[in-house]
Amino acid sequence: MPQRRPALAAGNTTVVKPAEQTPLTALRFADLVQGLGYPPGTVNVVTGLGAEAGAALAAHPGIGSLTLPARSPAAGRCCGPRPSTSPR
Repeated sequence: MPQRRPALAAGNTTVVKPAEQTPLTALRFADLVQGLGYPPGTVNVVTGLGAEAGAALAAHPGIGSLTLPARSPAAGRCCGPRPSTSPR
């Protein structure tokens, strides 16, 4: 999860949506971050099925940036185009 470091260093919160087969790594990462003294809610973990949870994250108006693995088949399937009202 190295791509989260710049966001955390800049004081942003992050939302992690791990693969449904491996959610424990992301949950443990969130625990470790909080244990380092970051405020609660700095790292948020959304578990669930990729297409459903990914589409909900992509459509959420409160999410300013979304990063997906380029090789993930779900990247193109689950999210589609961002709504036109989202900041780019």
